[in-house]
Amino acid sequence: EQVSLLAQVVATQPSPTLDILSVEPFAGRVGVRHPDTRSLVKLVCHQPGTCLPFYAVVNWPEGTDVSVSSALGISSGANNAMAKSNAAVTMHVGTHATMVMDDDRSHIRVAVVSLESGSAGKKIHVASPDHKQIYLAEVVSANLLKRSY
Repeated sequence: EQVSLLAQVVATQPSPTLDILSVEPFAGRVGVRHPDTRSLVKLVCHQPGTCLPFYAVVNWPEGTDVSVSSALGISSGANNAMAKSNAAVTMHVGTHATMVMDDDRSHIRVAVVSLESGSAGKKIHVASPDHKQIYLAEVVSANLLKRSY
């Protein structure tokens, strides 16, 4: 298979995890020589706010079934479950990090220590460095969490 991006893709972090939103036949596009061997794939970063949704064109070997489940080799529901169970730990227990809390009128940064390990997008418990305050926050990166208030 060959993958081509239709535009330059920019993300706020390097090598973000991507989710497939849809796979459509590339038929009906102007200048397509072999429409049955190409698919238009809509992708989005798994972590919200990391990148905007974007499209890629995938060239398949002739005779390939290009539905989402066959393209991935499994059902999309099973794919989501497998991705969650195999997600790499982004933040480990004891990591000193920064927790950000934002709303329309304020921006607060708090130094914290993680009390649990977690992957990007998961909520974990963190504490102030003196362990007097405990928070539940979402892991953004290896040393950044976010939370609303």
